[in-house]
Amino acid sequence: MLRPAENERAHYAAGNRMRYQKDKKQGIFYDNRWFKDWSVNFAFSLLYPIFKWNEENVYKNTKDYLWNK
Repeated sequence: MLRPAENERAHYAAGNRMRYQKDKKQGIFYDNRWFKDWSVNFAFSLLYPIFKWNEENVYKNTKDYLWNK
């Protein structure tokens, strides 16, 4: 996964971006930059009532099933 095989049949439209980044080829790391992105936080704050309603109404059966097991 970190080093694609030479005979792999995949197509990289923009090339392999990791090719020249030796430090990033050492392992798989979680990209948490989106936590600090103001647009994600702003959108979440606007959509929070919808998320809350969705959790309370759509997933109610799942929550009831898991807690009453």
